Amino acid sequence: MELSLYILQYQIWQDRSDSNNYVIIIFMKKLRYNLRKLIINNPFLAIKMRRRRSAYSQGYRNSKNDATTPLAIVIHVFYVDLLNEIFQYLDKLDVNFKLYVTTPFNCTEHVKNRLEEKQYKHVLLGVKNQGRDIFPFLKIMPLVVEAKHEFVLKIHTKKSSHCSFGDEWRQDIFLKLLDKNLAKKTLQYFQKNLNIGMIAPQGYLLSNSINYSNNEKNIAYILRELGTIETVFSNLSFPAGSMFYARTAALEPLINLHLHKEKFAIERGQIDGTLAHAIERGFGASVYLCGADLIDTSQYQKMNNKGYFSFVEEQKKIIMKRKPS
Repeated sequence: MELSLYILQYQIWQDRSDSNNYVIIIFMKKLRYNLRKLIINNPFLAIKMRRRRSAYSQGYRNSKNDATTPLAIVIHVFYVDLLNEIFQYLDKLDVNFKLYVTTPFNCTEHVKNRLEEKQYKHVLLGVKNQGRDIFPFLKIMPLVVEAKHEFVLKIHTKKSSHCSFGDEWRQDIFLKLLDKNLAKKTLQYFQKNLNIGMIAPQGYLLSNSINYSNNEKNIAYILRELGTIETVFSNLSFPAGSMFYARTAALEPLINLHLHKEKFAIERGQIDGTLAHAIERGFGASVYLCGADLIDTSQYQKMNNKGYFSFVEEQKKIIMKRKPS
């Protein structure tokens, strides 16, 4: 009864979130804190979360590779002019792979011709320009699962034109994920360390607590769908830029949500606060639900950052500029 009352009142708080009534906002924030505390201490909900994590963990541990090509490389191509940059890396990879490419409908013909020129083994899927690189990834991943690829590398044609270091950001991630010797090392590391579910590029593994408030509403939705709780989520990390290596099985909690494109905001150049941004943070939660760990490439491929772009340092500069002098 107490839990039902809190949930009802919490829904009222959400409905009134745009209210200018200061007293209501303060009261409902306090109520939300009590609701979180109740959920954390509720044995039924805690058991339910542990059971769900245990079920995914069992599937993760029992996953086997039946594909002749263990690595699927999933690429969302929004900026077709960056295909050459990606191809330069792919041509040098020392592992077998198959491409799973998504692109907006108006780009499919061009991308198809380029892929056929390169003679890569590939699957091409046209999508609506919605949900950034995230929704296309979730839409094509069932094909990766069906083909029984054990590992997946997720990349996309990132420009981030809203910031001054967009190109450097992308180039640095590509270097740390697509270096010619790195793919083989990564797959070997996965095979030797069964507890590892995801590997982010060095320097891009960030805490979910960063800019949390901008994504709070959408994160709450993802947590409800995944069956986990906020206190767990806020202590996890995520791969900033949403590019990473992962075991396919470690992504199944997110894939199994079967989110429809209607859930994603219409594209208006948003830089944060959308469902796609929340799901970017949900990758770590998916790995957690499988009982696995998330690391970055520095665990087995040390890179001298001297002369390289530093994402963390650039973020610090932005924060310092925002502070009043």
